[in-house]
Amino acid sequence: FFFYPFRSHMASSVNKKELILRLHSLATNQGIKVNKKEAGLLLDSVFDIVKSEIHVNGAFSYPNFGKFTTRVTKSHTRDMSHLRPEMGVVEVPEKKHVSFHTSSVFSSQLNGKRDLVDKE
Repeated sequence: FFFYPFRSHMASSVNKKELILRLHSLATNQGIKVNKKEAGLLLDSVFDIVKSEIHVNGAFSYPNFGKFTTRVTKSHTRDMSHLRPEMGVVEVPEKKHVSFHTSSVFSSQLNGKRDLVDKE
């Protein structure tokens, strides 16, 4: 797992543009010639593969990071009259949700039990 320190760990989440810049910088530092547009296309492709695997197989796992899985919330009824009396009871349709569970290695890293930076 490689932690690239552009921001402190207390900063807000990383957006797509910053992730592309990090990928470009990391590749450049390793001698891989890739421009920012190509880095963006590569990043989009990776996420497309992840989404496709989750959609088709119901799960995607990446070692030492974690696992995305789908779960289904069954259709049910819900009494909404406490919010708006005219709504009464509504039917909530079945929905798929994606959940993420960190690997034990990543959990240990998050809890300070292992270093986040690879030592090579």
